[in-house]
Amino acid sequence: MSVRKVDHINPDGVTIIIDWSLLLPGMSVFVPCLNFERGKKQITDITERQRITTDIKITTHEGALGLRVWRII
Repeated sequence: MSVRKVDHINPDGVTIIIDWSLLLPGMSVFVPCLNFERGKKQITDITERQRITTDIKITTHEGALGLRVWRII
């Protein structure tokens, strides 16, 4: 098992790297995952630490289930 970096998420055990500095207000990113609660927790922890306001919803994208994260502020 690899060590999770502070701003990386791994809701299903696979590391996903999101460059949060590139996510501007009004933009969104899709995070494919099945463990929604763990994914939401990890994303919320990161965005609160970086003072980024987001809205997170469970959704599908091109047939994949996951979380859509919109940056509000």
